[in-house]
Amino acid sequence: MTYTPIKVRIKLLLKKIVPIFIFDIILKFWRNTFSKMFNDVDIMNIYTKEFLAKYGRKVTGGPFVGLVYVNEAAGSSYLIKLIGVYEEILHETITKVMSRGYSTMIDIGCAEGYYLIGIGRGSKETNLIGYDIDKKALALTQELYNLNKLSNKLTLLESCTPEDLNSRIDGKTFLMCDAEGFEEEILDPSKTPALAQVETFLVELHDFASPNIRHILTERFKDTHTINVITFKNGDAEKYPFLREMKNKKDVYTLLRERGEQEQEWLVMERK
Repeated sequence: MTYTPIKVRIKLLLKKIVPIFIFDIILKFWRNTFSKMFNDVDIMNIYTKEFLAKYGRKVTGGPFVGLVYVNEAAGSSYLIKLIGVYEEILHETITKVMSRGYSTMIDIGCAEGYYLIGIGRGSKETNLIGYDIDKKALALTQELYNLNKLSNKLTLLESCTPEDLNSRIDGKTFLMCDAEGFEEEILDPSKTPALAQVETFLVELHDFASPNIRHILTERFKDTHTINVITFKNGDAEKYPFLREMKNKKDVYTLLRERGEQEQEWLVMERK
C-alpha cells in the first residue's frame, strides 16, 4: 500500500465533503498556525549524498535520462531532478514535445535549464531561448548546455518584455512558462500578438498571485488554442531505481510530494 500521512488523508477527505470556500479557509488557517509543528524532517541532504555517491551527477529516469547535471538547482529540488521524477505528471507532455520537431523553444523562468536543456538534448534542431531574472540561474543553464555538448543555438536573457518575446516567437514554437505569478502579465496576446501563433504552451499556474489565472488565460487563448488542465499528483516510485531501493516509505513519500500541500496546476494549450 502507498504511504500517505494522516494529515494528507484528512485534507483529501475535507476537500471532498466541505464547500471549496470553507476548505480554503481551513487550509489557510492550518498553514498559518499548526502546520509548522508537523513539518517532515528535511531529508534531502541525506539522500542527495547517497544518490551522488551511487549515481553521480546524471539524471537516472524520466524523459531526460542520461542528462549530465550541474551541481545545484535554482529554486527547486536538485535530488528530484537527478532521480528524474520531477513533475512526473508532465512527462507524457514533454515526451510528445521532444518528438514533434519544434523550430523554437522558449522557456520563461528557465531556472538552471532542466527543461530547456533537457528538451534541447532530445531535439537537436530546436533553437533554445531561456529567460530568467536570476543571473546565476542563467549561468547554470549555460553550464548545463556545455556539459551535455549541445549544438542547438542557445539564447539566454534576463528580461522578458512583450516586444522582445514577440520577436522570439518564430516558426513552430513551443513555449513553457514558470514565471512565479507573472504569467498573467507575460502571456497577454494584446501586448504580444505573436503568442496567438505559438504551436504549444505549457504554463505553470500560480493562483496565489492571481487567483483567477486559469480563467484569465483560458479567455485569452480559447479562440486560438485547445486548452487542457493538468493537476499535480505524486510520481510512481517503482519507475526509479533510487526510490525503489529506499527502505523508508515515509521518506519516499516526502520526496515524491515535491509540491507539499499545493495542488499545482498547469495549462497545456495547443494551437487549433
